[in-house]
Amino acid sequence: MTNYISELGKSSIIPFPFLNDSVSIFGGIIMVFSNFYFVRKLKTQYRPSRCSKIFVKLGFLSGIIGAVGYIFLGIFSLDRAGPGEWYHGASMGFSFGGFLFSILFYSLNNVLTHKCNLKKVGAYGITFPFIFLVLYGSTNNPLAEWILLYSIVAFFLSFDYYIFL
Repeated sequence: MTNYISELGKSSIIPFPFLNDSVSIFGGIIMVFSNFYFVRKLKTQYRPSRCSKIFVKLGFLSGIIGAVGYIFLGIFSLDRAGPGEWYHGASMGFSFGGFLFSILFYSLNNVLTHKCNLKKVGAYGITFPFIFLVLYGSTNNPLAEWILLYSIVAFFLSFDYYIFL
C-alpha cells in the first residue's frame, strides 16, 4: 500500500476526489450528532458518577473536535491544502487527535463504570488505537495510517453496536 488516506482527495491520483471530500464532510456531520447520542445513551444506561461525568464530557468535546476536523479534511483536501499543506495537516491533526482522545475518554468511562457491558469495548479502545498510533508515528507508513483509521472505525462501530443493545 503506497497511498495515504488523504490522497483519496487528490485529483492527480483519483479521478473523482469530490466523492472523498463529500464523504468526509457528511461523515463529520454524522459524527457530531453521534457524539450527542453517545452522551445521552451513556447517561441513561448507567448511573453516572462524578468521574464518569468528566470522562463523558471530555469524550464528547474531543469527539466534536475530531468531527469538525474531519469536516475540514473534506474542505481542505490535498487539492486545497493551503500554503505548505498547512490547512490539511492541521485538519488531519484535529481529526485524528480528536477521535483518539474521544476514544480514550469514552473507553476510560466504560472500563471504570460499575456494571457496564462496554468494558471489552473500552479495553479495546484503550489499547489498540494507541498501539497503532505509536506504529504510525514511528514509521510514517501509509499502511500504518490505514490500520490506525480502521482501529478508530472499529471502536466506534462496536461502541455504537453495544450502545444500541
